[in-house]
Amino acid sequence: MHPIGIITGCALMFLSAAIGAQERSRSAEVQVALRSIEYTRRFACGPVGRPAGCRRSIAKSLARLEVLSAEDKAQPEIAEGREWLLQKQAIAAGELKQQQLVKVAEEERRRLKREFERGIHLRAFVVLRAGKQAQYGEYLSTFGRPLNDREVGSLAAETQKLRAQILGPIAALAKKCPTYRAARADVNDFCDLAEQRDSYWNAFIGGSLAKAQRDDAGEWSRAVDLLERKGELLVSHYAILNNTGELVTRLAGNAEKIAEIVGLPALSANAAAQKLHARFVAALKKRAAISTWDDHAPHKDAAIAALLRRQAGQRGLHMRRYGVFKPSWRIKRDAANRPIERVKHATIMVKKDREPFCRIHDITVKQKHLGGGRYGRSSIYATGFGAFLVSRCQSF
Repeated sequence: MHPIGIITGCALMFLSAAIGAQERSRSAEVQVALRSIEYTRRFACGPVGRPAGCRRSIAKSLARLEVLSAEDKAQPEIAEGREWLLQKQAIAAGELKQQQLVKVAEEERRRLKREFERGIHLRAFVVLRAGKQAQYGEYLSTFGRPLNDREVGSLAAETQKLRAQILGPIAALAKKCPTYRAARADVNDFCDLAEQRDSYWNAFIGGSLAKAQRDDAGEWSRAVDLLERKGELLVSHYAILNNTGELVTRLAGNAEKIAEIVGLPALSANAAAQKLHARFVAALKKRAAISTWDDHAPHKDAAIAALLRRQAGQRGLHMRRYGVFKPSWRIKRDAANRPIERVKHATIMVKKDREPFCRIHDITVKQKHLGGGRYGRSSIYATGFGAFLVSRCQSF
């Protein structure tokens, strides 16, 4: 072959190789771009993707498309992918702006809520909500003291003072409710409390009256419960429960005074007192047939026996039986280990005239330390005869 032909052939071969390499390079770039679009569509912006990751993946895919030739960009798959990316980018940008707007709005709502709650006064909110929801007893502690305070004489002034303290801070605030409602929908409950404060306050006072009546009855009902379950009674409770007239007075007295002060009707206490007295009598009769003496104090002490008999007699009681828990004295000492007093624990069964049962009292006998190992006369703690067990009577 002629040398010129050889040279021309080699040049054509090199040119063809260069063109093929360029075509293969473009094909690789197109493939990368298509894979990037597919990943963005299926994963980064798909069901498992997140907004921030979606936006980054869209930007990367568009950057890969920009380096393609006009011919490659015109390919149907590339053109369709680019159109989808641009649409998704616009949507994502709108969503981001919306999120920013929502965040700003939420911050404003929180600011308004803080402002509103500072203005409404926490105690006012709690009290008025209690009136709205008719859950009075749970919130009575917000007053600082309950409405059924035993100092009934000062209750009217106290109630008016509390009303001013609680309703005063939100009177002006109610005027701002249109502004607050326009800013946030969930402020309606607050504004309802502020605007309807008088009616909710009255409902709260009415509930407080009902709570006072329940409290008055509850003390005596709990006393009967204890008698039914364990046979235990306080001497002071026994005196009231055994007298229906006194029980009616106790159940009605405080609540009636409160009702008069706040201008509300009080419920009749007579029916409740009769029902409670009937429970008391039935429980007392049942317990009077059971011996609650269990020989848990087997020891004797003549000096203690004389003391117990004398103390019982001073209270109009006749000693039937007694016992000492331990024969030895237990010495009480101070922080420096010096003796203060010594004590013995005893129990006594006594009978009161015209009572169809006996009382069992647990008594602590004490002797004060005088110094030099000497102790004074025996006495009992003042609370020794304050509570008792109801029991069938037994003798020595």
